[in-house]
Amino acid sequence: MQNKEKQALFREANAFYELAEHGRKNISEQKFVESYIPYIVNMSFATELYLKLLLIHNGKTIHYLKKLGHSLHLLYNELEQSQKDKIYESFNKPLIYNINAELEQINTAFQDWRYLVLNKANNTLTHLQYKPFFIKEFNEILQNMCENIF
Repeated sequence: MQNKEKQALFREANAFYELAEHGRKNISEQKFVESYIPYIVNMSFATELYLKLLLIHNGKTIHYLKKLGHSLHLLYNELEQSQKDKIYESFNKPLIYNINAELEQINTAFQDWRYLVLNKANNTLTHLQYKPFFIKEFNEILQNMCENIF
């Protein structure tokens, strides 16, 4: 992938992140859980795109990444150990997260939340895990790492 295409992917990831943050700031506390669907879907998709950009920078192909799908946990596990170490060290101290455990809990947030109402109606959702403070900080770290690619 050319540098120009990587930059476009970075802008796309940033757009989903910014849209999520803008939307979150405009949701009143009295809203129903469905009001948070756009925030969670957009924030999760931003995470996916940031991780994929890092992996492309590491030499992974788009074809290979398609096999990993939307799985945040699988994408994270494909990062180089030095990148995982940088992520860990970048979290605000004291680190209260087990990154692998947190990503495993929100692994399918993008799929689960984008069809939340339909899944609830069909009783196909048995759990919903989402950690807004973790994913926001995680995305900010990923965003910074991706920014340093260029």
